[in-house]
Amino acid sequence: DDAAMQLRQLEGTGTAAALLDLPAAWIAGASAATAVPLLNVGDSADASRQQSCRANLFHTLPSERMRADALAQALLARKWMRVLLISGPRPEDASRLALAQAALKRYGLKPVATKSFTLSADPRERESANPLLLTGTAAVGGDYDVAWVVDSDGEFARTLPWRIALPRPVVGD
Repeated sequence: DDAAMQLRQLEGTGTAAALLDLPAAWIAGASAATAVPLLNVGDSADASRQQSCRANLFHTLPSERMRADALAQALLARKWMRVLLISGPRPEDASRLALAQAALKRYGLKPVATKSFTLSADPRERESANPLLLTGTAAVGGDYDVAWVVDSDGEFARTLPWRIALPRPVVGD
């Protein structure tokens, strides 16, 4: 409501356009409240490009699906066909993992395995917290060309390129 009110005030002053760095739900409400052209500079959710799409709303960031498709196309161009997927425990990771899996299927890439990691120092969670154990050929069930990590926090993915079992490229987060 505050964002919609602010945009209506800007519209009254003759503003040519507004930059929005807001959550998707706020963008949907704000874009319906004004005719001012709005530039979404912070939200990459697919919903604002589909269900909440408005004629006055423009996006400067690619959506998560666009990113997954672009990454899958880049892997295909390099002929890295066998992909190890590694994902985090958060709900955002699960939705982005589904987009990555759909992109792999769309472009004919083969997911070798899908592994989940846990950010923990608990010895009982050793196999899901240690990148060497997650990415070894015995754990994966074979060889792979590239590891695609989905980590919305970025904490696990930050050091993954230097900690996997095989010398393979790491893409994604």
